[in-house]
Amino acid sequence: MSVKLIDTLFDRAEIGKQDSDFSYFFDLLLLGEAISKTIVLAMLSGIEQDVTGHRYRLEHKLVRSNGLGDWADVLNDALSGPASQYLIDDAQPERMELTRNCSEGEWQHDCVSALKRALDALAIEAEAVPRRSDMKRWFRLFATLRNKTRGHGATRPYTTGEAALHLYDSVRILYDNCHLFQRQWAYLYRNISGKYRVTAISETSDLFDHLKRDPTHRLDNGVYVHLGSPRLVGLIVSDPEISDYFLPNGGFNDKA
Repeated sequence: MSVKLIDTLFDRAEIGKQDSDFSYFFDLLLLGEAISKTIVLAMLSGIEQDVTGHRYRLEHKLVRSNGLGDWADVLNDALSGPASQYLIDDAQPERMELTRNCSEGEWQHDCVSALKRALDALAIEAEAVPRRSDMKRWFRLFATLRNKTRGHGATRPYTTGEAALHLYDSVRILYDNCHLFQRQWAYLYRNISGKYRVTAISETSDLFDHLKRDPTHRLDNGVYVHLGSPRLVGLIVSDPEISDYFLPNGGFNDKA
């Protein structure tokens, strides 16, 4: 299974690779950021709306965030913190694979280790990877990498070649193995008739096909991931043509 949003960025990175190691590294950084944000937002879609407003609280934090560290914190809350008790049963496979402590040879540990090697290649100090690690550490390490390079750092072009190799390995392992990207994704648009236009974002979208025929559903237009049922991924913005995707990038406040 593949998701078009992510596939497009892999293609962009391949173009950057032909330009220079520097371009390739920063295109991979953009790819990793999109993957990390997509995972976080998809997990939030699996949190039931409740009277305590945990999902709203976490989404509110993300649209006002100015750093990827906040995204790692939100994911931790959704998987292991107060909001996790409202995570639907159909999202438990993802919760398990992201929180389970894994050893060398398991994809989670290999993914985290490859990212740590990218940080080491750039001489960026970051937390060590223990003998057993969960995937939540990957999101913290990626926030460090992004902040020390694209965010606030001055990265020397000649240091990015080796780092790019390890970064590619890490994001490739994550994309190929994370269960969320084996789910079905689609953009749903409700026509005046009440039936839905279903635009596949993943390779297949047959789990959404009943919406093309049944006008009794009341789902907002937007990007959905199928977690037992269609779940709106509220902070990913696109359109029925899925020509562009927009993810929160911080800077929102009461004046903007």
